[in-house]
Amino acid sequence: MASAPPGETVPLDGDVIDDLIGTGEEGERLFKISGRRRRLAKEALTAERWQRGAFYQPGFSLVLHSPFLSVSLTHFLEMKSSSSSTSSLAAPIDSDGDDEGGGDAGPSAAPSQMAADGEDLEEDVQDDSAHSFDGHTDAVFSIAWNPAVQGSVATGGGDDRAFLWRAGTADGTVELGGDRDDEGDDDDDDGDDGDDGDEANGNGRGGERKQQQQPRRHTDSVVSLAFSPDGSLLASGGLDGAVLLWDAHSGGVPPSLPPLDAGPSDGVEWVCWHPRGRALLAGSEDFLAYLWDTVTGKLMCAPLAGHGGAVRCGAFTPDGRGVVTGGGEGDAALRRWDPRTGACVASVSGHGYHEAGLTCLAPAPLSVEAAGGVSRTVLTGSEDGTARLAIVEGGDDGAGTASSSSSSRPLTTFSGHSESVEAVCWVLAPNAPPLVASASVDGTLRLWDVSTGTERVKCEHGDAVSCAAVSPSASGNADASSSSAAAAAASGAPLIATGCLDGCVRLWDARSGELARVFKGHRGGVQAVAFSPDGRALLTASDDATAKVFEII
Repeated sequence: MASAPPGETVPLDGDVIDDLIGTGEEGERLFKISGRRRRLAKEALTAERWQRGAFYQPGFSLVLHSPFLSVSLTHFLEMKSSSSSTSSLAAPIDSDGDDEGGGDAGPSAAPSQMAADGEDLEEDVQDDSAHSFDGHTDAVFSIAWNPAVQGSVATGGGDDRAFLWRAGTADGTVELGGDRDDEGDDDDDDGDDGDDGDEANGNGRGGERKQQQQPRRHTDSVVSLAFSPDGSLLASGGLDGAVLLWDAHSGGVPPSLPPLDAGPSDGVEWVCWHPRGRALLAGSEDFLAYLWDTVTGKLMCAPLAGHGGAVRCGAFTPDGRGVVTGGGEGDAALRRWDPRTGACVASVSGHGYHEAGLTCLAPAPLSVEAAGGVSRTVLTGSEDGTARLAIVEGGDDGAGTASSSSSSRPLTTFSGHSESVEAVCWVLAPNAPPLVASASVDGTLRLWDVSTGTERVKCEHGDAVSCAAVSPSASGNADASSSSAAAAAASGAPLIATGCLDGCVRLWDARSGELARVFKGHRGGVQAVAFSPDGRALLTASDDATAKVFEII
């Protein structure tokens, strides 16, 4: 394979994968951070240097494209040269982009994990977790806390499996759809050859949509999980294009609900619930978003069409009146939709807005909005290394027509990161103006003043930051612990948790930017982090095929 200047594109086909993966060369662990829930996030890249026909030189950026992936590779972790380094590389993916083996690959088949200095993580890692779940056999990508049942969580991973389990106990673990280990290799209800991943929810790629019984389980990586607001249902989304509903207590198909109408024809990026439940929203790699009434199983409107790239992020507005979505590579637009009609009523893109695909978004809490509690302000992060505020409003009158008002516009740009922004969140504290936070592959978490766009705090990490979450309002127990993290949580002060590729989870005091605590235990990069509903614990997901619970207070 010929070398290419940084920033140029290389087609992601079988020959390229063979060249990049290879054998017998110095290994370079690759993380595709922007949209890290893709298949390549768990693959390995081998090369020695970019020059003289090789492929790597520190500081270069490589972009790969395929019909299945749109991958921005912006961060490379160095690994010391040795003959043993390539033996830990993950198996190459096949030419169609699918990861073979699914649940057959055990933790030993995962790529070698590296610390920030390029060395392999040590065999004996200090484990600060109160509970470690090792039911997965591949990287864990998605996590969720049940908002109504204390200690009940869900995890999904690259082994195509999802589990319900209880933090702090070994009892009560349930695999969604039943334990496949007890059923042999025949995972298909119809007894065919099993190659029905594209039709897992009644759809074919570009084919006719149809309704059928909910499949027994996902046939590709489970990349998004979300409990309904009342905690009774769990929605899951996978790279097989399926959006499935589960009973949040039994892990089975809800007996009183019909299956969902056919949805995406490509991988699901995310799923989320309406603030009051019932309506379920999902974004997909097929450039569309989908909205279902879970009581009837029917799509509430035609798929939300308008993005020119994968719908990388999205949410209902906090007032429940609108839907906002962000387009990934090739689009870089923020759009607002009327959920009653499916019409795009406002959009922001182009000059003054992001120059590369969006990676994340967070609508402003209603307490921040100045317009009578109407949701219209959205915080976004992008591959271009910026976070931005924008106003998107319109369509609430039910007219279903696109807004031509100049009120939909970019507001504030938060500039300072040197690489892709992977997470954004609002930070609220009593008797203090609101702040926003952004976490980036450049290894920093930054806090910004909303009104001026100036940086207030920069929190340094030893490696790329892949995820972040802000604590809910803490109910608090000031006597629970004397640690700084516990004291901050008990006092109701906002905490920010960040997950890093060095395997550590860090807690930061959002008022001062001080590091409150470092949690160790993962042997691989942290893919997701979430606070418990009461703010007393953290749930994390990692490339090391485990999910862990860390107690704060």
